[in-house]
Amino acid sequence: GNRDFREYNISSKINDLIRDINRQHEALSPALLSLFQNHSTWASAAIIEGWALRPENVARLSGDISGLFLLADAALIEARIRSSEFSRGASDEEMMIQRYLERSLWYNTRIREQIEDLGLKSVSISANKTQSEIVNACFQELRKPPGREQV
Repeated sequence: GNRDFREYNISSKINDLIRDINRQHEALSPALLSLFQNHSTWASAAIIEGWALRPENVARLSGDISGLFLLADAALIEARIRSSEFSRGASDEEMMIQRYLERSLWYNTRIREQIEDLGLKSVSISANKTQSEIVNACFQELRKPPGREQV
């Protein structure tokens, strides 16, 4: 419905939050896959990022496409959620943060497992890594053939 997203996160059970975000991601998948395949035929490179990019979909891409996943550790995910204004105005800001964090950590674990199972490229990031370190690790990983271990 048209329920406020903050109250939705507070009042929903974690399994419902996970189910609902999975449905949203599944609905986006055909459009995202089409975008990737179409862009791969253009003359210029692009970086396309987003939470809805599923490893199983990226693994099915063909052509001149390279996927790289940035995998944040739990501390970084929590710090980013807490530093945002996403929960401001919620009837129970801490509950909203906890529910959103729980769903995000569940999803992050799932993504890590899928990337490992599929042999996709990834770079682990944390709050103690500088932007330069992350960028350098990304370039290093992108130069590797598929199926290598994460940085």
